[in-house]
Amino acid sequence: MNGKNKQVIKILLDEEDPITASSLADKIGVSARSVINYISEINFFHPDLIKSSRNGYCIHKQIAKKLYRDKHQTLPQAPEERINCLLLKILMDQTSKENGIDLHNFADDICVSMETIKKDLVNMKKKLAVFEITINVTKGYITLIGTEQNKRNLFSNIIYENFDKYKLSVLTVKQIFPDAPIDPLYQAITTQCRQHHYFIHDCWILNLVLDLLIAIYRIQQGYTLKEKNNADQNNTMPASEFTNQITTATVKFYNIKYNHAEIKYLNEIIVSYIIPADLKKIRYAQIDCLLEPECKQVLNQTFAYIKKMFYFIDLKNERFLVRFALNVNNLLYRLRHGHWIHNPQKEDMKLASPFYFKCAVNIAYKITEQTGLQISEDETAPLALHLGLNINEQRNVDFDKIRCGLMITHYFDYDEDLIKVVQRRFANDIIISDIFRLEKQMQEFKDIDLLISTVPLPESFKFDWVTTDPFLSDKNIEKISRKIAAKKLQQKQKMLHNELIKIGSELLFYRNKSKKPIQPAIAFTLMHTLLIENNYLDGTATSMVQNYGNDVIPTYFGHIAVPDILSTNVKKTGIVIILNEHPSIWANNQVDIVIMLALNQTEWEKTSYVFDTLIGALREIENLNQILKCKNYAQFVDTIVNLIE
Repeated sequence: MNGKNKQVIKILLDEEDPITASSLADKIGVSARSVINYISEINFFHPDLIKSSRNGYCIHKQIAKKLYRDKHQTLPQAPEERINCLLLKILMDQTSKENGIDLHNFADDICVSMETIKKDLVNMKKKLAVFEITINVTKGYITLIGTEQNKRNLFSNIIYENFDKYKLSVLTVKQIFPDAPIDPLYQAITTQCRQHHYFIHDCWILNLVLDLLIAIYRIQQGYTLKEKNNADQNNTMPASEFTNQITTATVKFYNIKYNHAEIKYLNEIIVSYIIPADLKKIRYAQIDCLLEPECKQVLNQTFAYIKKMFYFIDLKNERFLVRFALNVNNLLYRLRHGHWIHNPQKEDMKLASPFYFKCAVNIAYKITEQTGLQISEDETAPLALHLGLNINEQRNVDFDKIRCGLMITHYFDYDEDLIKVVQRRFANDIIISDIFRLEKQMQEFKDIDLLISTVPLPESFKFDWVTTDPFLSDKNIEKISRKIAAKKLQQKQKMLHNELIKIGSELLFYRNKSKKPIQPAIAFTLMHTLLIENNYLDGTATSMVQNYGNDVIPTYFGHIAVPDILSTNVKKTGIVIILNEHPSIWANNQVDIVIMLALNQTEWEKTSYVFDTLIGALREIENLNQILKCKNYAQFVDTIVNLIE
């Protein structure tokens, strides 16, 4: 927090009523635009601190007082935090336009030495290289050198990195751009989607709003995209009517002017987010006209890869093909034009099914191989959604439900009502496999986990049972629910135990005792070799061992790294597990456990469920210490089964 920011907070703390930007500017001795920049920067790092209204700005005094008292604790501490703080200052501070930012003043503001800042600049150069931006430091002042579009991409990246901690919402966007009329822009987008029959995902509309606001903010500061020559302009595709309407709205709301390059840029942003709304009517054979030419070739190769690697994905499913293709089309268009999304559902998707997500990562990596475009996990999450819904339709068994029988004797015709109530009340937990009305038929029950009965049963009855009355009272509902929960847990633990014993062994369990962190390539090659040596992969995989690890990019689920799900040349399903006694750091992720799965495709259904259950249990931090104490595979299996809830 720099001196001017602290002045803003101090003035707002002293004011009882809202105060305008002009009044704040007079008190500090700067322009109103600078005050808006200061407030944006404060709210970026401290969401909800300063709020704006038509009457001016006010501050959350209790939080502000603590922040002001503990100012040294709120300063950026880690190198990445300092780098982002400096970059944000360069991008948002109007005073930096002429000479740049004074590094000595910046160092003083965040209470670090110039030596620390110089070290940070080395890492900053690496970060900026991704965006094709360089830095220029002259007489202690720093400026960014690169195209305006790349600077806008950097701007959004910094914001998205911050919102890995804070969920992106209308409120948080308003904190970044406190004086920007966001609601009218949001409304204009949704209105144009309806009028022009387009669809935009609810999670993405804020990404679109944020991209538009970044462009608007930079234009307001005097940073515009450069016009190209007339020949280039004539060859560019004219903005769509959708874009024209958004352009008109932003000119009205924000009092800015667009040149041709800015309108083209605006069109690129919008097109990368929207898809035709009549998805239910479109057939895959009809979407050629909606796809970019390069996308068609990518899709053909991607679907061939899916057919080879993941036979359980139904490529005859029109619903999947259309949605997946349009998603990939938008994805490629967005990345080619230097845009990307922040997906708040990413972690939810990884939690919901690590198996689906890892399959999506493999497919995304195949697209990257074809195009050279790097696909982040945020961009991968929508692919995982489409894949997961497709795979769910191929499942023959719902492993989260138990099979129940009903023994419901006749109560005039009320027994029919009772059956319907049971089915409806416990629909998410049970599958009713048999219904009988007479006690003498009890011995005919087969393949059930639990019997729900309206008559008491002998203790010698071969299945677990629970009784209810014809009214299915609250007391009985609770009793049945407890019994079902106990049976579900028992079934889950039994399945996990049996499958882990089946697909794993002491030969595939490796306890890394070395204090020296194991490198990813070495770990992956070791795991791949273990699968070959123990006859889980056939001989054709042997040639892949050399340098195998160098081609693998792991997916991280908390402190677990999953390098690969192998599905070709697999003779039988196997799972390799490495436990690190001393955690390794891979790509800024602490890795305590590494898991590789070789999946025989005839066994995908139960194995994928067990894989998700295993990852879900292992990623719980409180389970970690118990797991890392396991000396062998048998102990590992017993421990993880007992940790299942």
